[in-house]
Order: sequence, then structure tokens, then C-alpha cells
Amino acid sequence: MNEELTMVNNQLTNKMEELAKANDDLENLLNSTDIATIFVDAELNIGRFTPATKDLLNLISSDIGRPLSDIRPKFTDENLMGDVDLVLAKLMPIEAELTTESGRCFLRRILPYRTGDNRIAGVVITFVDITVRNIAEEQTRRLATVIRDSNDAVMVHELNGNITHWNRGAQLMYGWSEQEALTKTIFDLVLDTDVASTKATLQRIKNGESIESLETQRISKDGRVIDVWTTVTPLIDDKKKISAVATTERDITDIKLNEKELRQSEANFRSLIESAPDALILVNAAGEIEITNMRAESLFGYAKDELTGMTVEQLMPERFRVKHIGHREGFFSNAKVRELGTEMELFALSKDGKEIPIEVGLSPIESANGLVVCAAIRDIAERKQSEEKLRVASVIAESALAAKSRFLATASHDLRQPLQSLVLLNKALLKSEDKVDSIKKLRMQQESLDSMKHLLNSLLDISKLDSGTVKAEKKNIKLQQVLQRMGNDFTAIANEKGLDLIVEKTNAEVLSDPDLLSQLIQNLLANAIRYTNSGYVKLVCLDDDNGIRLEVRDSGIGIATDQQTSIFDEFHQANPDPHTSNTGLGLSIVQRIAALLGMSVELKSELNHGSVFSIVLPLAEFESVEVSQGKVDQSPTTLQSGVVLIVDDNLGVLEAARMLLELESEFEVVTASSPPDVYSLIDKITPDLIISDFHLSHKDSGIDVIEKVRKQSSRDIPGILVTGDTSLIIELGRHKGIAIITKPIDTDELILLAHQLLASKDEADRKQ
Repeated sequence: MNEELTMVNNQLTNKMEELAKANDDLENLLNSTDIATIFVDAELNIGRFTPATKDLLNLISSDIGRPLSDIRPKFTDENLMGDVDLVLAKLMPIEAELTTESGRCFLRRILPYRTGDNRIAGVVITFVDITVRNIAEEQTRRLATVIRDSNDAVMVHELNGNITHWNRGAQLMYGWSEQEALTKTIFDLVLDTDVASTKATLQRIKNGESIESLETQRISKDGRVIDVWTTVTPLIDDKKKISAVATTERDITDIKLNEKELRQSEANFRSLIESAPDALILVNAAGEIEITNMRAESLFGYAKDELTGMTVEQLMPERFRVKHIGHREGFFSNAKVRELGTEMELFALSKDGKEIPIEVGLSPIESANGLVVCAAIRDIAERKQSEEKLRVASVIAESALAAKSRFLATASHDLRQPLQSLVLLNKALLKSEDKVDSIKKLRMQQESLDSMKHLLNSLLDISKLDSGTVKAEKKNIKLQQVLQRMGNDFTAIANEKGLDLIVEKTNAEVLSDPDLLSQLIQNLLANAIRYTNSGYVKLVCLDDDNGIRLEVRDSGIGIATDQQTSIFDEFHQANPDPHTSNTGLGLSIVQRIAALLGMSVELKSELNHGSVFSIVLPLAEFESVEVSQGKVDQSPTTLQSGVVLIVDDNLGVLEAARMLLELESEFEVVTASSPPDVYSLIDKITPDLIISDFHLSHKDSGIDVIEKVRKQSSRDIPGILVTGDTSLIIELGRHKGIAIITKPIDTDELILLAHQLLASKDEADRKQ
């Protein structure tokens, strides 16, 4: 019996020792782990916990045995107790992510606590710190997003060339979708001639060699060859071996093309410099010559190498050098084009000390090294000599012309006066004489007087046109008014010959001298009626690329081809008629007037099939408000008040306009210096009138501003466009119901127009 007790006691002692050792092992394990762990029994009371749990759950040793619900952790976990109950009920682990007040992230896991005899004695709760992992995952996601959305092509391929990753930039560059690309190899993207070198590069990467970024070529899905800049990055696996290659590729096709164009442009520039008719030198801000051409070498007598590096002052007489340095520095501070032919008297100095009279044109050019100036230099020595000869001849000619003008002035009066007396006397005799034979003679005499008067007037007209005393004063003309007057003047003459005079209507407005234009048309009509025996004479207006084509057509006898050039000569008659008083000067006058108006006369004619004489008149320049715009042309009877919006990107002009218009007590003036300012202002106030400059420092013009304000405010607001532009684009504003005033403006005209538009707007509002 004692032996059995001794054996049991020994076994119990061994078990106690094993249990103590196991307990020590468990204690050491719990103390050594940095994972916060807490054991909770079936009654949800706190059991053991690891040291890492103390900081997270604020636990101390005296908390053992307390209910789990009593703890105050450093995080919010509303589902903790519910999840514990759920684990005890279903014996399934539950996980959740938590964030502490300090921003650390933990993975909370609850598992059933099983005893050795497979009983559920509670739960084990662990808190694993996943802060670093989450940061890494977030960085990885961001990096993946950057790579995915990069405009550069980013791809990964294995060392055998198989493509494993393909981003959006690669798809855009090469045309293959990601799904298509993952079935291909890197060798499908390289030229046939580059396959061997690509394989060699992959072998070098596999051997651990460093590969510099390089320029190469690739092939797109549609067969295009693309110039690319490639950066190669070896990828290391877990075994620290190179397992794949990542490449970042950028399309530099346009850059290469630009470089080629730049080289070609430079070559063209060099060629242009050499082929220029004048001596050319390029000078930098220090006055040093950088580039010259052969004509410069010839003009100055220096070789190209000698000229390069010289200062431009060394190429001028010494008396000009010091002063020119200041001129040069001033020009570079405010560089702008200066054309050849200025009134400055300039001289160059050749290598042999000879002074050469020259003209200089300057063109600033922005280069890679800053601003340079291209100077075009022209030797005008021969021209100066010719000009002196011309000056002397001009003095003589002007003296003769002055004498001729004085003669014309005297002759015009002295010759017309007695002729007019004869005409009056002849008419008186015609009315008082009753003998048929005497009347016949008087009529013959009247015809001779009319012929003499016509010849004298024509000669004097030609003399005035040739003397230069007649100057064209061009203005806007409503062409219909001129043509209608011509029709009224010549209808009776045409009817006397049994002809139809047809004047087609036109709405065209042209720029010309109304008096000279009327004289030109009169001569063409008189000529057409004179040589048309039956049928018609027409005045027709047609649209032309250069303006309005005015044609005088007839069904007359026509003009032979060999006569069509000489009919414009003085006293030349293609078909002389002894029964008419034609002087042969009408078309000569027409040609002179046309030249004075800056145009030419065209002729189409065929014998026995009539003739067509035509001129092309330029369209009117839209300078001011006209009756055709539907605006009132006199001051309104009552001055209307209203809000006037002024738009101008020149602040000085804007302020001056504001002060001017504010002097009108009826106006409430607001200003804006840019289209965006206008559009934001319209949300607060709606103007009754807009006055805008046409050219604004913005993509929107003054026309655009007026149109957008009208649309934004849903009101047809009157507008005035102020401009110095006479191009046809301004006509667009006129068609949109916008008044036009040209710079420099007449202030009285502007104020009057503003009152008129406000008055017309007020009247339109009342009618609505």
C-alpha cells in the first residue's frame, strides 16, 4: 500500500512540475508577444491578458475577474459585446477593423476558447496592429492608380518577353487593349531589325547589368512606327533574383518631328539669309554680330569670319558710334519692326574706309539665347544719285505744272464764258426766229456749239486729271442712289434713239468718290448709247470677290478685237460716225478716272454683239452709324436715362470713357475691363446700353460680349462697338444690330448716339 501511495505521489509531483512548467511557458509566451490578447470566460469576465493589451484596453492586473463590459478601451467598438455573444453561440470566429484615437489600426479577432476536453470555456480576443500594413496597402493602391492612369506607357514583361502588365497609357500609345497585350510579347512591339538587340538587352538585365534610359522605336497596333524614350527597371522577386522587367515609355515622335522641322527651319533660315537681296547681319543685345550673309561681306569688304564677333558700331563712321550705342540699347528695350526706307540719313563704313549711304530695316527675333535683331542693309549710293537727278527734274516739272494749272484756271473761265454767251444767244434766236431755213441753220449752229462745248469740257477734264489737281475723296456711297441718278439723266436720251435704258436695283454700299464715280459712269453710258442703234443699255451690279462689279452692257455694234486696246487713247474712235459729235475722249477720261480711284476698266466685246465695260468697286468701310442701320439721325426730343456698361481692356481708356459719360446726368455708368468681369457683373445688374471695344485681350471680342450679355439677360440690349478695324468682320456686328464707331471717336457723336439708342430702346419697350 505504501509503495502504491509513493508511486501515486511521485506521479502527482511530476504532473505538478509539468503543470508549473506549462504555466511558465504560457506566461512567458503571453509576455513576449506584441499582440494584444485577452481571455474571457463563459460569464464574460476578464481572465488573462497580454502586456500589449494594457495600453490598448487600459487593463491592469486587478481587472482580472471583472466583466468585459466594464473596460474603457482607446477605441470605439460598439459591436464588441454582440460579437462575443455571437461567437459563443455559433462557435465561429469574427473579425473587425478598429481605429484608435491616435489613428492606429487593429484587426480585432474573436475565437471560441476550447478546453482540453473540448468544452467552450469562453472566448479569446486578439488585437493585431495592421497600421503599417494599411499604409503600405494604401501606398500600393495609390501607386497602382498612378501607374494605371499615367499618360506614359508602363508595362511589365518577363525575361522571356511575355507581357504581364499593361496600363492605360500603353493602350493609348500602342492601340492594344490590356486583354490583347497580355497575349503578346515585347518582341511584337519592336522592329524586326531590333529583335536581336532586344534579346541581348534582356540577357544583360538577367546578368544584373544596369541599363541606361534609351531612345528606340516601337510598332503600334496599326503598324505605325513610334519614337519612344524608354526607362528600364529590373524587378526583384522574394529570392532576390531578377524575375521581370518594368519599362516606362514616352512617345517622343512629335518631339523628333519638331527637332527635324527645327533643323530644316534653321537650314531654310540660313538659305533665306544668303538669298536675301540685301546685306543681312544678326546682332545681339551687346551689339555683336552673330550671323552675316555674302552680301554683307561684299558691302563692307570683310570676310565672314572677320565680321562675326565685331560690334555693329565698327561698321559705321566714328562720328556716329557713341550715339548709336544709346540708340541700340533703347531699341532692344522696346524692340519692334522698323522697315527699310526711313527718313534717317545713315552711312556705313567699309573696310577700306569708304563711307556708303545706306538704308537699314530692323526686325527683332526671339532666339534660344535671347533677343537678336536682324538688320537688312541696302546700299543706296546709286539711288541717291538718281534721286538727285529726279529731284532736279521734279522741280522743273512742278514749275511747268504750276504754270499749266494757272493756264487751265484762266483758260477754263475765258473759254467757257464766250461759249456760254453764244449758246444763250443761239437759244434766244431759236425761240424768236420763225423762218424754217433760219431755224435749221441755228440748229446746226447749236449742234456745233454743243460739240465745241463737249470737246472743250473733255479737254479740260483730261488736263485736270493729268495735272494732278483732281484728288479722289472717297467715302461710303449707297450705289443705288448714284445709279438711279444716272438713269434719270440718260433715260430721255436713250428713248430718243428708241433704246431701253435698264438700271437694275442694288443694296450695295461702296467706298469711292461720288463725283468721280458719277463722271465715269456718265461717260460709259454716253458711249454705250452713242454706239447702240437698237435694243438696250443696262447698268448691272454683281457680287465680286473684291467688292461689287459694276457693268455697263449694251446691244450695240461692238468693238473689233484689234481695236479693244487702243479705244482708250485720246481722239481714237473705233467706229467713227460723221453724223455724231463724238470727240474720242470719253473712254480716255474713263480710264484716267478709274486709275485715280485705284481700279481698272475691263472690256468684253464682239462685233455686232454689243459690249460690256466693267469696274470693281470696294465695299464700304463701316465707320459710323448710318440711316440704313435704323438708328435715329438726330438728337432725341427727350433725354432717356439708363445704365451704360463700358467694356475696354485699356484701363486708361476705360477710365476716360467713364468720366466722359458720367457728365451726362441721365447715365448711370458701370465699367468692366474684361469679358469675365462683364459676365459676373450681369448677375448683379442689367445694362440698358453696352459700349465695348472690339479687340479685347481675351478670346471673346466686343461683338461676343454684347451677344452673350443679351443672351444672359434675355434682353435685346443696344450695343455700340468702338474699333479701329475696317475689316469685313466688323460687318458681322452691323448685321447683329450693333452700331459701329471708329477710332479716334468723336465724343459728341458717341454721346448723341448713346442718347439715340436709349431713346429707341425706350420706345421699343413701350410698344411691347
